[in-house]
Amino acid sequence: MPAIHAVGYPVVLPSQTRTDRALANIVFTWELGSGLGHVGPFYPIAQQLIERGHRITLLVRDRKRTERLFHDLPVQIIDAPLKPELNIERITPPVTLTDILYNQGWCDLTVLSAQVSQWSDKIRACQPDLLIADHSPTALLAAREFDIPRIHIGTGFTCPPDISPLPPMCSWRTAEPEVIVKREQAMVGVVNQVLEKRGLSTIDSMAQIFNQVDHLFLATFAELDHYPQRTVSNYIGTWPFLPRENLSSSANLWPPGDGPKVFAYLKPSPSIGHLLDWLAKQKLPTLVVGDGLNIDALVKVSNSTIRFSRTPVDLSEVGQQCSVAIANGTHGTTCSLLLTGTPILQLPRNLEQTITAVNTVKLGAGLDADINNPQQIIRQLSGLLSDEKYQKAARQFAEKYQEHSAEQRIAEVVSVLQSAIHN
Repeated sequence: MPAIHAVGYPVVLPSQTRTDRALANIVFTWELGSGLGHVGPFYPIAQQLIERGHRITLLVRDRKRTERLFHDLPVQIIDAPLKPELNIERITPPVTLTDILYNQGWCDLTVLSAQVSQWSDKIRACQPDLLIADHSPTALLAAREFDIPRIHIGTGFTCPPDISPLPPMCSWRTAEPEVIVKREQAMVGVVNQVLEKRGLSTIDSMAQIFNQVDHLFLATFAELDHYPQRTVSNYIGTWPFLPRENLSSSANLWPPGDGPKVFAYLKPSPSIGHLLDWLAKQKLPTLVVGDGLNIDALVKVSNSTIRFSRTPVDLSEVGQQCSVAIANGTHGTTCSLLLTGTPILQLPRNLEQTITAVNTVKLGAGLDADINNPQQIIRQLSGLLSDEKYQKAARQFAEKYQEHSAEQRIAEVVSVLQSAIHN
């Protein structure tokens, strides 16, 4: 295989040609979704693969944030293909993953053809021996033309079950069954035109794009799966993005106060000022970690019972110290906190987070609220603080998965990847 001259990698000399495939070029893709939850879990996996001598390339939709996360690892980070500007009538609200892909341009043959070509070119340039995809449907489609193992990893939301047509994800949103079938059949037709144009085998259902892979890792727990229709139970759970030595300890971060400790891990919203003002008036010791928050401005309007951390904290540690948590329904944060038995007030910002919030409520381990309704947020938080049933349900979840080992799960994933490389 020709050498790859990539930033951060040693040059492969002719005498080092990987005839035994002992070393591999591994490509990880992240196409859709705005949060680092789609690339962060790969960090400890990449770390172990690099220690084994493999080369890692990340094709990601948010290169700058990925660079900050992976700054201490010798990986190559490349921008994923840009999404085109679309002139389509969107499906609002989307009910199935097919609807979501429709809104991404998969309904348009020209758009999808161009996107598949761009992904194919990016992947080919990396000369991969293995591809790992998280929330990357177009990358999975493009990768079908390469004779390499394809690994699909992600939450239930990004890894739909092998069901045709793809089922609804939202119990509170309804669509006529014949409409769901019609939309999928139309999209399968567009996809097959793209595949035929590239000389590839066609598909019978949208589910095959996500399930016709060499290995599927469901990085979630059954109770938090976005698809209750799933019958396969190969869940591997979740793990922290970073090793504990890279995280701030919360032990000395908590402000003084005698009431129940509140932990908040939030992105900006119009309601956050109202929420912090109420917490300050209640004099509840509150620790806030913000993703994109204007901490300098918030500090000025907060009091001594509220503190902010500008760096990530160890969620397994902070969960053991607080009484309740407030989050945006992000999957990884939810799992980490529930594994410590912490009830959560969920303030979701998008569909994926809303489903996680609904599952949290269904579990009995928390409540949810409209992120733009400060009165409802405060009312729900008051209920969470005053009723022990939520903490009891969260503790039951933690007890059920008390044997869950993040280190063991990461090792299992790495072992499967190693086997895929050598087979």
